[in-house]
Amino acid sequence: MKKWFASFLIALCCVFACKAMTFAAFTGREAINVLKAEAENGDADAQFLLGNSYAEGIHGLEKNFSQAFDWYEKAALQGNAAAQNGLGELYYKGYGVKQNYSKAKHWFEKAANQGDVEAWCNLGAMYYKGHHVQQNYRKARELFKKAELQGCVRAKTFLGNIYYKGHGVSRDYRKAFGWWKKAAEQGDAKAKCNLGTMYANGHGVSQDYYKAFKWIETSAQQGFIEAQFVVSVMYLKGEGVSQNNYKAFEWCEKAAEKGHIEAQELLGGAVRERSRGTSGLSQGS
Repeated sequence: MKKWFASFLIALCCVFACKAMTFAAFTGREAINVLKAEAENGDADAQFLLGNSYAEGIHGLEKNFSQAFDWYEKAALQGNAAAQNGLGELYYKGYGVKQNYSKAKHWFEKAANQGDVEAWCNLGAMYYKGHHVQQNYRKARELFKKAELQGCVRAKTFLGNIYYKGHGVSRDYRKAFGWWKKAAEQGDAKAKCNLGTMYANGHGVSQDYYKAFKWIETSAQQGFIEAQFVVSVMYLKGEGVSQNNYKAFEWCEKAAEKGHIEAQELLGGAVRERSRGTSGLSQGS
């Protein structure tokens, strides 16, 4: 049995435990069909799970934000806190619906009032960035702190940002490093990249390009676009790693394909240099 299907059956059993259903004999498609049937019958938990499956492109479904929006909305209107937060995220990012910070805040607040930890973090992000609210670093910090105490990893990364940049507090690289390290150790890709940047710049720690490269490379491997570009530059310059034009090109191309402007410009320059027969970033090592 595929790992995703096994985990999916566990999730389904959690949702439908009270209905005494057995899913062990179902195929992947049959399991999805059962979930859809329960969702169409009005089960809010099933609606959220189905919406989340569409939003993440998991459990055998293609990523589809429009479908995610529809199912999140159905569950959110029934009071499902996780769905309310998910709906807020779609409005916030403009995925599957026109971007609307006002509606995002509305749904984040509904979820937060029910104790949804991710919603606390999302509200904190709105106050931190000043999206549809007056920018308020103090309130943002309070929400992030509240969320991180309940285990929200993203909140730890945001707290690191606050101390690194001195937003509403005195700049403190050591505190920034502490928060980012906690988040990085829990797998947050942005925090890993930020830690690497601190090592590269010697902010709050002794400058160490080797450690910088290791943290940033790990972040890049998780798909974080900024880390992918920085790893490319580090390979190109031989900072913390042996100089390697081929790997520099590979990572730069990954970042460029995701829309990283500097990576696209660097690749464009490499193409021009190659046409002139000069050295630099290239497909050959």
